[in-house]
Amino acid sequence: MASVQVTKDFPQGGIAHMRLDSREDFELFAKSVAGFRQDVGLTVAFARSLEHIFAKAYEALFAQYRVHEFFATNTEVDAGAMSYTYRMLERIGQAAVIDSTGTARNLPAIDVGAQEWQQPVITLGASYNFTRINQLSGAMMNFSIEAEKAKATREAFEQLEEQIYCTGLNATMGVVGVTTAPGVATVTQVSTGTWISQILTGLGTAPLTSTLVAALGSDLLKMKFQVGSLSLGRHRATNCLLPTNLYFALDIVPESPLFNSKTLLTWLEELTGLDIDDWAVLNSAGLVAGSPLSLAAVSGGNPQQNTRVMVYEKSPEVVQLIQVQPFVQLAPQMVGLNVEVPCYSRIGGAMAIRPLGAVILDGI
Repeated sequence: MASVQVTKDFPQGGIAHMRLDSREDFELFAKSVAGFRQDVGLTVAFARSLEHIFAKAYEALFAQYRVHEFFATNTEVDAGAMSYTYRMLERIGQAAVIDSTGTARNLPAIDVGAQEWQQPVITLGASYNFTRINQLSGAMMNFSIEAEKAKATREAFEQLEEQIYCTGLNATMGVVGVTTAPGVATVTQVSTGTWISQILTGLGTAPLTSTLVAALGSDLLKMKFQVGSLSLGRHRATNCLLPTNLYFALDIVPESPLFNSKTLLTWLEELTGLDIDDWAVLNSAGLVAGSPLSLAAVSGGNPQQNTRVMVYEKSPEVVQLIQVQPFVQLAPQMVGLNVEVPCYSRIGGAMAIRPLGAVILDGI
């Protein structure tokens, strides 16, 4: 580029004091430089105009709400009820052998007794809010902010309901869950150590020994036995619910890789005859520390979880979930440009009609 000669036409101080946003100064400078082009070294694109933004907005996923898959739901309770009561009839007395003449006058009396149990109905509540400006901004992005907030609020209700249906709020509200209802027996563990620690020990001496595989099965078989034994044969265990860490550990570890392609999960289902499924809320439902979340040794980054296992007969005659009022969104309440939407639901926990049809085991 040719050197610029300062002339008397330039402002006092020379080029350093010129303003190129001034039309007169710019024209003066441009005329003094042969071949000067204002667009040299510049681009017509702004930085974000070259950025691709995906139209779809992805959302975080949480534990699936599954309690109604596993247990029957009862919706008989009126939405305005503050509590509910269920009654159980019971035979009292036994027949006896009488004398052969048929004239016995002191025949044993048979009667019917009755018991009743009462549980409170509790109300769960929350709200979501947005402004009119939020709606307009969302419309610009083809995004319904109110619909997304409504969905998030409903999921928050489902998460809390899942926890209450499992373990209840017995300490503070007197509401019981399916695993804490009176009469649901706790079984002691047969095998030694947590299931994850036993599996890791076995994998260290692969292939897994038959002793280890049998040990895992012995815990579930004992639970199945307890259901039939405690109920005097009136109940037959059909289902088993495991914490997610145990379920997926069993689902990936081979039972006997040298001889078949079965996983420990498949083998346990065949051995026990139970339909085994995972229920995430059981990861922290127990009272005793059990297996960690990962298939690895316990550490600061892989702490033990208070695991709980449940074996039960899947029948509405054993346990039911009391759903008094499903999730409700009330009419939006507008104050200025802000809109608040109150929401609530009402539940009564679990009604264990025949609790001997279910057992639990903690800390494996």
